[in-house]
Amino acid sequence: MHWQIPSYTFPTLIASSVSFAIAIIVSRRRFVSQMWPFAILAFTVAFWTLGYAWELVSVDLATKVIFAKTQYLGIATPPVAWVAYALYYTGQERFVTKRSFLYAMIIPAITIVLVWTNEWHHLIWTKTEIAMYGEYTMLQTYYGPWFWVHTAYSYVFMAAGTLILLQALVLSSSLYQNQIIALILSALAPWVTNAFHILGYRPFPYLDLTPFGFVISTVALAWGALRYRLFDTIPIARHILMENLSEGVIFLDAKRRVMDMNATAGKLLDIRPDQQIGQSAIVSILERLDTPQSADPDEHLRWEYTLHRDEKKLVLDVQLSPLSDRNRYLGHLLLLRDITERHQYEDLLRSQRNLFAGLVEVARATSAQIDLDQTLQSTLDVALHLTTAEQGSIFLLDQHQMVTHSILAREKATRIEQQNLVGRVMRQGLAGWIVAHNQIALIKDTHTDDRWLHLPNAPYNARSVLALPIFGTAGILGILMLLHSEVDHFRQEHAELMEAATAQISFAIGNAHVYQTQQQLTRELSRAKDAAEAASQTKSQFLANMSHELRTPLTAIIGYADVMREDLLDSNDQIYLADLDRIRSAGAHLLGLINDVLDLSKIEAGKMPVYWEQTRVSILLNDVITTVRPQIDRNHNSLMIDQTYHNLMFWTDISKLRRVLINLLGNAAKFTDHGTISLSLFLDETDEPACLQIRVCDTGIGMTAEQVANLFQNFSQADASTTRKYGGTGLGLAISRNLCKLMGGDIEVTSELGHGSTFIVKLPWVEQPFSDQREVGSDGPPYLL
Repeated sequence: MHWQIPSYTFPTLIASSVSFAIAIIVSRRRFVSQMWPFAILAFTVAFWTLGYAWELVSVDLATKVIFAKTQYLGIATPPVAWVAYALYYTGQERFVTKRSFLYAMIIPAITIVLVWTNEWHHLIWTKTEIAMYGEYTMLQTYYGPWFWVHTAYSYVFMAAGTLILLQALVLSSSLYQNQIIALILSALAPWVTNAFHILGYRPFPYLDLTPFGFVISTVALAWGALRYRLFDTIPIARHILMENLSEGVIFLDAKRRVMDMNATAGKLLDIRPDQQIGQSAIVSILERLDTPQSADPDEHLRWEYTLHRDEKKLVLDVQLSPLSDRNRYLGHLLLLRDITERHQYEDLLRSQRNLFAGLVEVARATSAQIDLDQTLQSTLDVALHLTTAEQGSIFLLDQHQMVTHSILAREKATRIEQQNLVGRVMRQGLAGWIVAHNQIALIKDTHTDDRWLHLPNAPYNARSVLALPIFGTAGILGILMLLHSEVDHFRQEHAELMEAATAQISFAIGNAHVYQTQQQLTRELSRAKDAAEAASQTKSQFLANMSHELRTPLTAIIGYADVMREDLLDSNDQIYLADLDRIRSAGAHLLGLINDVLDLSKIEAGKMPVYWEQTRVSILLNDVITTVRPQIDRNHNSLMIDQTYHNLMFWTDISKLRRVLINLLGNAAKFTDHGTISLSLFLDETDEPACLQIRVCDTGIGMTAEQVANLFQNFSQADASTTRKYGGTGLGLAISRNLCKLMGGDIEVTSELGHGSTFIVKLPWVEQPFSDQREVGSDGPPYLL
């Protein structure tokens, strides 16, 4: 098979490629109903031009005839697809049905069959032959009778589609007019060139210029697609504009007659649109909407109209706008929009806003008072204001549903009358019903409601009542009752408002209860505090007096015992020395106990002074060790002293610190047997302020955590067995800790049962002016004494 490539083959291929591209683009817009006929049109035209291109490049007669027949698959269909597209484009797709489309395709189908069977009957071509055009071979055909039938049929359909678009061109906006012009140009170009070819007007012999007309067509389509969004926008026909709108649309002419109406308007107005066409809108529509009949033609009107249908309220937003063309009045456009839901939402918002404002007012009124009676009165006042009630009552109930507080509408009644009134309404009236049912009561007319108790000689005749329970955490807390002399005064919104406010009321009453209880408790605690302070002062005074009274004879007893002991030593009469030593020891022990009690009473009374003096660590520790050495040696213990800060000078209350260390070392010696007691001093400058720490450690019996917790309480020791075995009053550690606190420090303790104890005295480092205050002694290890 041989091929030739004439230069005019390329425009044909370009036309075919553009047509295929447009067909693909259009086919992707299947959601637009008009696109399927246009896609068929584009595909068939592309097939036609592609077949003609193959006809041009083929050389022999047989091949050219085959491609000529193939072209008719694209030649026969476009006219029908063109009309279908024009009908869809102008909104008349109701005429395009499967049946009508099949009927329209009968002639094209017969044509295709006759083309492929032409050798049997020669109805399409009577003769085909090869003709030379320059150096290229061309197909020469002679038309048969059916060719002219097919041609006439095709041109009728093309003309019909073009006329439909021309009609739309006149009625459409400028955007769609440009689209329609692009479509008409794309259709006319190939068919005009085809007509010239068929009629014999051929500038180039044997060359069909129809495909070149399709080049112009594709350019026009591309221009329309890019410039006017040909395939993205379509003219909205009447049925799309009217029937698919959620708003009601009514067109009125200059004489206020209904020219058109969509189904939505008919549904909103409960009328049939087909019965209104041509009728006077003044009677059928405008009067129904309370519209002024003599409205200015140039005036835009807007109003709301309420319809009542089947016990339901329908609210419409109505707009009446004039229509004109070049300053000529044509009529009016009436738009109806259902705004019932919006009105309901606005009513709900308004109700919620009122509710919120009411709750704020309740909260402000109830929180302003903390007294219970004032809170009840404020609650009742704001409830009367919010509901515009004339009178009201409020009751508070206890857990047994007995009235504890009340404010009654009948204010002038005596106390006994008020008590009797409360009792009756709780037993027989509405208040009792509220307590029994725990729910709100809205009485529109007391004369027709058995729950309302009519009292004789009542100064006020209540006709409508709103009563509701006030709930607390443990059940019903009280009852609020509002009264009015008019029937049906209280509405559901009043009930909802006050029901929502009961939580705030309950909270305010609860706060008032708590405040009242706290006030009473505060008064009781104040009385108890005064009594305790008086008792403590009496105790301290008693201890101080008794201490002074006991110290005088004890001092005398100890003194006489010392004198007698010296006399017995001088006379070498030692028979009674042991007895005198026991007397002196018992007296000294008792004197120490009295001194401890006296010091404790001074500390509690805040009359223990602090005297700051400067001393050296070595001097203080030597004095203390000299005093406690006998106690340490008595239980065969060894004492270790760390001399790192032995020469350190510091400021303290020497007597108080000496007494603290003697108590701690004495306790360590008492509770340690054949063990080791260590004493160390450390200056911790990491804290702010710096801290002086003195540690007393022993390997004695130790203590449990529970014993450590009670260690510094007055008259407390580890347990009763310790007291029996080791003796002591339990005041030493308590006094020591109080003395440390007087000096700005404290005592800490760690201990483990059976493994000894460690006491740490922490005192603030007091600055002093001497330059040698920080002299440090030997850094060597501790030594045994």
